[in-house]
Amino acid sequence: MTAGIGGCAHNGATSLNPAPGRETPVGAINTYCKAVENGDASIVADSYDTPRDLVCRLTWAQAQIAGFQLFQAIEACLGPDAGHEFDWYAEGDRCVRLKLYTSADFRAVPGYPAPDAADGKFGPRGSWLPMCRGSDGIWRIDLGMDPIRPIDLRHTIDLEQKRAALYHRLTSAVKQGQISDVGPILSSLEAQDFQISHEWGELDGEEPTEPPLPNRASLDSTNFDQTTPQGAIGAYYRAFVERDEKGIAGFFYSEGDPRGRLAEANAERILAALRFKDAIDRKFNNGGEAFVSDDVGLIAPADLVWWCDVEQERGDHAVGVFENNSQVSFRKVDGVWKLDITPAKPQTPTGLASKMARDSKILDQVTADVLAGKYKELSQVRDALVSVKLTGPVPAAPIPTGPFQ
Repeated sequence: MTAGIGGCAHNGATSLNPAPGRETPVGAINTYCKAVENGDASIVADSYDTPRDLVCRLTWAQAQIAGFQLFQAIEACLGPDAGHEFDWYAEGDRCVRLKLYTSADFRAVPGYPAPDAADGKFGPRGSWLPMCRGSDGIWRIDLGMDPIRPIDLRHTIDLEQKRAALYHRLTSAVKQGQISDVGPILSSLEAQDFQISHEWGELDGEEPTEPPLPNRASLDSTNFDQTTPQGAIGAYYRAFVERDEKGIAGFFYSEGDPRGRLAEANAERILAALRFKDAIDRKFNNGGEAFVSDDVGLIAPADLVWWCDVEQERGDHAVGVFENNSQVSFRKVDGVWKLDITPAKPQTPTGLASKMARDSKILDQVTADVLAGKYKELSQVRDALVSVKLTGPVPAAPIPTGPFQ
């Protein structure tokens, strides 16, 4: 599930379920560092004040985490000197080496109200990074990325995804012993940074033809390049965040379902689960995310495929691998990548779609009962769900065996 990501002075919105201990700059940074170390992209993204767009902050967070994982691999496999050299290079864009910060690492910002702005000293070069406190009392890192044109925003998302992908490839190569020196790593990063600078330079001459702030129309899921698995996942993530039923359904594919009834039913099942989560949040102190995902399993890892790494891409098939080694299957259909949700026999797409449609109606009724105050404890809600025996998330399609077509 996506966390309720808000922001401070620039973003305006507040976090729905913020991690504790972020009421001071030092507490916020140490929480941020711990989240990077744990790979918790939701908390990392919520630690940024800018940009306003959730997807952009999340892709930046994922690249930050991937960079730290590369740093860990370099230091473990190539030695501390190589780690320091990489850390020094990477500081230009983000902090890599993590440590326990103290109040001595922060200073007031001249010309700004002391209670709401501070500079933090980070990295091997001791660079100063601005922070600000939001209306929710939480301190966040100001990436200095607002205001930003929609064209810049989409480009930033694309570049951060490419940056994270490069970090992942280099991490894998280091761990497999394919790279024995930090030099080739820095060369790869320099080449990518040069390309990024070149692409940004091309954008500088473009006149903004869209509104100055991101909106639903200019950042629709169809703006992503879905001819690549990563682009299709990005489009699905955007549709998921926006609760765009058509966009969500368009990400799913099932054999034997030419009219896409299972994809539509699966999209409605996800939206019903999100509506249920909202009701739990409202009535039980923002406890919906953990309850829906962990306690009652209405949202499965396969519904959150932006957390997987796409591997074994061959022809019209690809495999997505999660951190726990569970897998999902992708298919390229009419030039667009989709998540394969073909049910295992003897179950049919039509039959499973009917069960899901029934589940969504039942779940909506339970949601209405929650909002009406019928349940005083979460355990009562859990019992209600158990009694109606929902089908639950669609099982992941089998991973193809043998040569890919």
